[in-house]
Amino acid sequence: MLKSSDQHAVIAAFGFPPREVTRTGGIPVPLRVALFLLIPHVWVGMFLIGSVLREPAMELWGRDTTAVVVSRDLVRGKGTRCQIVYAYNDGVERRTETETFGEQDFAAYPPGKQLQVRALRLGPIHQCQMLDRQRGVGICCMLPFALVWNGFMASLLYTVCLSPLSNRRLIRIGQPVIGKIVGKAEQKGKGTTYMVTYTYVPTDGRERLGRMTVSNSQYQTAQAGENVIVFYEPRRSSNSTIYRFCNYAARDRYGYKILE
Repeated sequence: MLKSSDQHAVIAAFGFPPREVTRTGGIPVPLRVALFLLIPHVWVGMFLIGSVLREPAMELWGRDTTAVVVSRDLVRGKGTRCQIVYAYNDGVERRTETETFGEQDFAAYPPGKQLQVRALRLGPIHQCQMLDRQRGVGICCMLPFALVWNGFMASLLYTVCLSPLSNRRLIRIGQPVIGKIVGKAEQKGKGTTYMVTYTYVPTDGRERLGRMTVSNSQYQTAQAGENVIVFYEPRRSSNSTIYRFCNYAARDRYGYKILE
């Protein structure tokens, strides 16, 4: 806890930016990102992006070739569908693909029938598209959904994984001042979010109110009315963080961590 007699000494120890900064707690950002990529929702987003990019890639780099129907079957489930297997050469090797149609199309695809297809091979990526099927429907249907889904996932990526980098940047280039904790609160949901409210006065003389999400242990140590060091961005003074709770520390000129 910061004592008032030490306030000016601690502020002076930070020196001028840019400062050397080191992590003091929390999960490293690269590990956060690696764990985030394991979430199934991320792979759904990647699948949606691939679906949107499939047709433009086909148009740009695909090659037209002739395929031959190898077999056909009626597949019965909730409804009866016609499923065919056809073979083609993608320019490197012979490959097979499966297509599904309505039951009424069964007679239109006998074994041995030739089909015009467009094949795409980009390294490990192999795609094929029948030229007599309607194109452009996939991208029109998938694009809005892909934008909404991946927009949400990008927001979640920043909140969960990349937001600590904002605090690191503040400690590196920000201006330290003495602030005061004025309150704290718990927000209940699927989990509990701990918030600390504080005030500080930047160089323009106008008092600012800030809110910061903290861990449970940090929340327990925060006391209303106590002084804390607050770093704010000089060009955007509303952007701030409490030094003690941001999981990053500046180093002094001797290389030692400056601790509050």
